[in-house]
Amino acid sequence: MSLVRSKTMELGASTDELLDIIKPLCIIIYTLVTVCGYKSVIRFFPHQVSDLELAVALLEKCHTMSSATALRQESTGEMETKCVVLLWLYILVLIPFDISTVDTSIATADNVDGPEVVPLVTRILDICKDYLSSSGPMRRMSGLLLARLLTRPDMAKAFSSFMDWAHKMLLSVSDDFVDQFRSIGIVEALASIFKIGNRRALHDAVSGTWSDCSLVMKTNVSARSPLLRKFLVKLAQRVGLISLPPRLPSWQYKVINLLWLLIVINRSQYLTTMAHI
Repeated sequence: MSLVRSKTMELGASTDELLDIIKPLCIIIYTLVTVCGYKSVIRFFPHQVSDLELAVALLEKCHTMSSATALRQESTGEMETKCVVLLWLYILVLIPFDISTVDTSIATADNVDGPEVVPLVTRILDICKDYLSSSGPMRRMSGLLLARLLTRPDMAKAFSSFMDWAHKMLLSVSDDFVDQFRSIGIVEALASIFKIGNRRALHDAVSGTWSDCSLVMKTNVSARSPLLRKFLVKLAQRVGLISLPPRLPSWQYKVINLLWLLIVINRSQYLTTMAHI
């Protein structure tokens, strides 16, 4: 992945020559992801803060090139390239800084505190929303990326925007194939969000998500799709866990005061010495 990063920095993410170079590399990386699992492979991905905008630009380039060769994605390596870049962003969005401070498109500090979502985050959300309608592995990778991105503490506005969009899409679900795949992608992404999200941050979204989940479960689309029912049950389970009150353990480790510990040790040593006299 470091080679993909270096070639992207050398040639620029907007050049057509770049994709021809990195596609064979991404095919190899995606094969490792398939065999070893993505959690084992992403540990070796570069994760500098400056790579975030670079990876987003590369993903946009891959996304725009898919329209002309959509029927040949598997043979040309476009699918593998998209999945690898999505996994790269899955690591990069964990940077310990406010993403608005990394986005160079923000010209003034006034835009950071405005009501709008950070432009860099909007670009990621738009592409991921498109990939949620995919029938391939990009749907799962997009869901993982959205879960990591939207559960950040500084992503409250983006999280609300995505939840509103998901609610709108699930209410208008139809028998169309695109809507079916989009419904699967949205429910899978929501299940990932409720898996790793903070309980307090997700508490306000519980009622709306539960209503949407119950509504989709009663549709004809859910009746004909075992995969959609699987993710609906998984989402309902995690919504229920968020709704349960936290249970404190009956026991817990307590840090002993260091001074008190020294007094106890000295006293025991004194008693031992006196016993030998």
